[in-house]
Amino acid sequence: RGVFVTGTDTGVGKTVIAGAIARSLNDAGVRTEVFKPAASGCRRNRGMLISEDAEFLAACADSARMLDEIAPLRYAAALAPNVAAERAGQKVDIEAIFESYRRLEGQCDAVVVEGVGGLMCPISDDLWVVHLAVMMALPIVIVARPGLGTINHTLLTIHAARSAGLQVAGVIVNRYRID
Repeated sequence: RGVFVTGTDTGVGKTVIAGAIARSLNDAGVRTEVFKPAASGCRRNRGMLISEDAEFLAACADSARMLDEIAPLRYAAALAPNVAAERAGQKVDIEAIFESYRRLEGQCDAVVVEGVGGLMCPISDDLWVVHLAVMMALPIVIVARPGLGTINHTLLTIHAARSAGLQVAGVIVNRYRID
């Protein structure tokens, strides 16, 4: 049915990994769609907020879906969605996430969902990425950055995922260099 890509932090390469998974599935003949429930740090274009992550994911999946369906919540400030929404004077529209996700049902064989930040990142004050992953009931792929603290951050994320009842499909240490 798909995977939920999360990270040990922000900026670890979740988008690239989610895009690679979507492209690989498509290349294998699996009808794949992509979904980014919330995106922050979006750019303005003709009065609309555009998520570069959603654009990249759509290209990787060869998706014809509108970008606002792929990323229903978009914010200009590069902050946790609940903080970005507050700064923009908006409420976090959780129902918009679920409406967009429900539209994918039956339209594809697999959905690659890219979370925002890490598992414990708040989307709203009451809904965090981990809650969303549980509700979507997809196995998770954890993306980590190499460096001091990677083992700790990764094990903490695995522990949080398993404590929530999530199946961990794998861990990818992104940008690992062999010297």
